[in-house]
Amino acid sequence: MSKISKQVENWEDADQAIRRMGEIIIALEEASGKLTLKVNKLKENAKQGAAGLESERKYLEEQITHFCESQKAEFAKKRSKTLNFGLIGFRVTTSVSIPRDKGKLADLIAALKHLRLESCINMEEKINRDQISALDELSIAKLGLKKAVKDSFRIQPNLEKIQEPGHAG
Repeated sequence: MSKISKQVENWEDADQAIRRMGEIIIALEEASGKLTLKVNKLKENAKQGAAGLESERKYLEEQITHFCESQKAEFAKKRSKTLNFGLIGFRVTTSVSIPRDKGKLADLIAALKHLRLESCINMEEKINRDQISALDELSIAKLGLKKAVKDSFRIQPNLEKIQEPGHAG
């Protein structure tokens, strides 16, 4: 890949600079892809190495749980027990399973509204930038906001064309 070291002074220079930008983007994406593959391989190797430790941890957790379940009477008054190397105990937990299916979730929300249990529904409020930018200048000023209109410049290399044989520098 060639390097452009001169200034852009005409359309041909601009086109060649864009081509070089595209080559750089492609090279960076390739380097990033190679890095991602290496990181994934390292993660997989670490995961395989840790599998035995995780299995042993789960086994020990099951053994402690089984033992404590058999000794549950000792936890009647004091719900936890401090040992030399940690704490074990029971605690009362409450959970309600909420459906993830959108249809069932919509039905649940409708039922909560029908039963006037709106306090059980979180309402997320977000600013709609598109609607605000569509307001007239006076309304925007009343909100204490300012509308800025910019003619933003962009450079968009055609990566597909740059990668074609005969177009690479």
